[in-house]
Amino acid sequence: MGCDNLRACTGIGMTADGTAAIAYIKVHRRVGPEARPDVSVGFLPQGDASEAVLDLELAGTEATLAVDRLDARASDGYLAAPVGAPDVGPLLDALLTGETLRVGDGRKGEAAPVSLRGMSAALRYMDAEQGRDGCVTAIVAKGDAPADAVPQPAAPGPARALKLVALSPVPELPRGIPAPSDECPDGIEDGIEPEAYEASNGTRIFGSCSFSGAYNVGVDYWLSDAKGVRLLDFRIAGQPGSDTFAGLVNAGLDEHGLTLIDFSKGRGIGDCGSTSRWSFDGETVQLVRLSSMGECRGVSASDWPVLYTRAVSADK
Repeated sequence: MGCDNLRACTGIGMTADGTAAIAYIKVHRRVGPEARPDVSVGFLPQGDASEAVLDLELAGTEATLAVDRLDARASDGYLAAPVGAPDVGPLLDALLTGETLRVGDGRKGEAAPVSLRGMSAALRYMDAEQGRDGCVTAIVAKGDAPADAVPQPAAPGPARALKLVALSPVPELPRGIPAPSDECPDGIEDGIEPEAYEASNGTRIFGSCSFSGAYNVGVDYWLSDAKGVRLLDFRIAGQPGSDTFAGLVNAGLDEHGLTLIDFSKGRGIGDCGSTSRWSFDGETVQLVRLSSMGECRGVSASDWPVLYTRAVSADK
């Protein structure tokens, strides 16, 4: 379970560690009087699949599911199946009484047992974080308070973002920026070359590899302008490694050139860790999105709980 600075919350029920088949259920809800829960099921197919019908079976209760088959489509190597809005409420009511939701693709392979233990406590926490305790819109902590009693937090102002363009070939590193660390591989096949980006105001950002492991490459980024060169600080308080490394891991530029993206993997397949996005305003970088998953149990990075979000305003 995780909630962001705007109190939008995401809870995920997963299979046990070491289970052969992998699936999970995601419950997401924005804050505000009119927001309703969204529920989806993710399944990792055994082989390529562009679409499938997922079979759902609830165990540990006499309750029946409002829907026991879902149409799923491929998304980032998974099969993703959203639950229709009319079925969300009744489905959650049934799941809250069960112990396990078995998910299969209806064609082949073993069904994945998703644990429902702790679901009631997690969704009660969601209700509390969003100010829904005792409200008619609560999922678990229901009451008689009207929907408009739910508070709406103020969003932070948008972060200014200068457009960045990757430079190729990369210019020579300015004096004061270190060459890639000895911990980074070199050579034609696996070399990690320096990076360079130019902002719309002419300022340049250079990246130089700081470390390299089996599935993570860390890069320090330096700002170069009329004032000289200085290290950009991407550290996030409380995040692993933030006390020793100020750069980004497995980083890249988004398709619009407005944010640098970080993807720090907890293990090779990338089903846990953290991912963040940063804008550049001409002087410094600003965090605009952070999501994290501490459990390595097969959850797609696109479904990880978001812990921080901020709108981006493209500089004109």
